[in-house]
Amino acid sequence: MNQTVDFHSLTKKDFESSQAVRWCPGCGDHALLNQIQKLLPTLGIPRENYAFISGIGCSSRFPYYMETYGMHSIHGRAPAIASGLKLARPELSVWVVTGDGDALAIGGNHFIHAMRRNIGIKIVLLNNRIYGLTKGQASPTSEIGQKTKTTPYGNIDRPFNPVAVAIGAGATFVARAVDTDLANLGAILKQAAVHEGTAFVEVLQNCNMFADGTYEALTDKTTRDDARIVLEHGKPLIFGKQRDKGIRLKGLGPEVVTLGAPFGIGLSFYFESADRIYFDMPLAGRVYFHRVTDSVQPARANPAPQAISPAAAPAQVPAAAPAPVIQALVAPPVTQIPAPQPAMATTTVHGASTVDLIRQAELMLASNALSEADALLGQARRQYGDHPMIDYNLAVLRMRQGDQDGSVRSLRDAFEHGFRDFSLLNTSTEFAPLKRDPRYNALMDRYQY
Repeated sequence: MNQTVDFHSLTKKDFESSQAVRWCPGCGDHALLNQIQKLLPTLGIPRENYAFISGIGCSSRFPYYMETYGMHSIHGRAPAIASGLKLARPELSVWVVTGDGDALAIGGNHFIHAMRRNIGIKIVLLNNRIYGLTKGQASPTSEIGQKTKTTPYGNIDRPFNPVAVAIGAGATFVARAVDTDLANLGAILKQAAVHEGTAFVEVLQNCNMFADGTYEALTDKTTRDDARIVLEHGKPLIFGKQRDKGIRLKGLGPEVVTLGAPFGIGLSFYFESADRIYFDMPLAGRVYFHRVTDSVQPARANPAPQAISPAAAPAQVPAAAPAPVIQALVAPPVTQIPAPQPAMATTTVHGASTVDLIRQAELMLASNALSEADALLGQARRQYGDHPMIDYNLAVLRMRQGDQDGSVRSLRDAFEHGFRDFSLLNTSTEFAPLKRDPRYNALMDRYQY
């Protein structure tokens, strides 16, 4: 970058470098470059305060094409370099542009720790399910059975799901977009740019040279409406060509439902914000899944949104309905959690497995429905006997009830029955008062070390 321009008058052209773009015609990288160059002038940030860092791969030529500061770095290390820059110059808007191989193979550790540390960098991963720069080898996201130069008889490794990896690593902003849906891609990138913590955006991108058509179901006009769900804040989570499909919870897994069909047993999810989804349970009222924050202790049930359908439309599953792709998770942060709606005092679930009972008890704890959680854990104990997760959730319940002695006893039982998830205990705010209790510390010393 060779000149300073008043950021109030910046345009897309001010972010276009003099370098010839050398990606293949039809490559999805072009779409991202165009959307980023359109976005940056709208953010009110001086051009000299942007930096783009990349590793190795086709997508990693990105910094050459941006008229900003940047660095084409070494394989897999872009998040580490970007983290150092952000820590040294926190006022900068620091972006990492990477690919599925660069980020999830040699760069896997750097990627997950960038999510965990949450220092405010923006990571865009272009996922084409192939190593393109080296001419067509299998990558960490290549599908099972995919034939490449290194898997001529078909890939036998299960692929990573980048969104699941990011959520598992504690990311505070996660989104997914398709390279051909420019309006949605631009909107997601803007949300990522203004997010205060680290933001992760996966772009499903076609490589028309070595993996052409890998996302055809999501881009073809005849199939895309039935294959993906676009999450938009405040809008119903329905999809399909006729806008007649949703997703509900059946047991502990999601299933596609047709709206308006005869009523079936199940729970419908609703997307409220990037921090929270909820569903309505017959016995416990409204139950929330919360994103993990310092001030909110979520249920141990997976907080990642599965998808949703309107309350008035639970239904039966159409035969052979494909599981849709959840495309984006973008919304303003939630700062307060409303109290749960009134619930019945007694909860008994007939015919449920022990695991189901424990999970449902955790959902009750998430909504602070303590008597319902107590009843479910009691039923699980009578049905199974000793189980470390029954003991653990009883310890959480006792803390919520103000019974510190009971919580210590339940934790001791959990350890004796095999509980060893010390990372959960060490990061949980639930047991913070116990860290001054010598009995708790004695338990940790005995079992952790």
